[in-house]
Amino acid sequence: RSRKIQDGSVKAFVADQLARMGKERAPLMAQVNDDQILADILRAIAEVRDGEGVNVMLSFINSDRPFVREAARESLVLYERNAIWPVRKAYEDITGERAESSWDWRETIDRLFTAQDALRLEPLDRLLSRGLAAAAEGRFEDMDGDYGTILGREPRYPRRAEMVPGLLAYGERLLSAGEVLEARRVLRLAGYLAPDGDARVPRIRAHLAYLEGLRRRDLGFPDAEPFRDAAKLDPEYAKLIEARGDLDDAPPEPLARVRPGASPTPGDR
Repeated sequence: RSRKIQDGSVKAFVADQLARMGKERAPLMAQVNDDQILADILRAIAEVRDGEGVNVMLSFINSDRPFVREAARESLVLYERNAIWPVRKAYEDITGERAESSWDWRETIDRLFTAQDALRLEPLDRLLSRGLAAAAEGRFEDMDGDYGTILGREPRYPRRAEMVPGLLAYGERLLSAGEVLEARRVLRLAGYLAPDGDARVPRIRAHLAYLEGLRRRDLGFPDAEPFRDAAKLDPEYAKLIEARGDLDDAPPEPLARVRPGASPTPGDR
């Protein structure tokens, strides 16, 4: 950032210190292991439009470290049209095709990012297909392992919403089996991955509210509110809670019965 310092003596001091550390050039500055520091350095390099900065950004825009990748991409965009030729070459290297001359600098960069994402995510897409197949066959432990691997590598995996149905089914199986700790973990993950407006969200929240009610009861602090929340979110819980003799102390108020012909209770699945 020394190039933006107005005081000449301070600027000279900063430049001298960078030289002493062997960090006077952008490629050398970026040779750090800490993700936060590296992200800050990339943004600082782009802020002064360092001449070597474009190639530095190109070396990190497909990093497996999401925090670094995001910083590098944001920084590359700051170069705008000044990055067009290196970006076109990078696009050709990845796709084997030339970038169209009709694409402006922004479209060229976006297409490069898209091509890199497709290449980076290909192994994860294969894992997702395997996990989805395992879920369809009821092999939920295998599914859970595959999904965990995907999210461990790419927390913002673009197709993460496809995991929700299997996780919900697995969480319900665990809940029915009385494995409440694992059920809570799986259902929380399902709730986290579900996009806004997903029709399954109320059901997931109902399960989690019910589990929270059980947790408070087992800790010796029975509370009716989580059970009532579960019944409001999913009417099937009203029937279950009313039928469970061990919940006599919580909730204390009678809950509305499920209308005749309603679906089986969560505990019966």
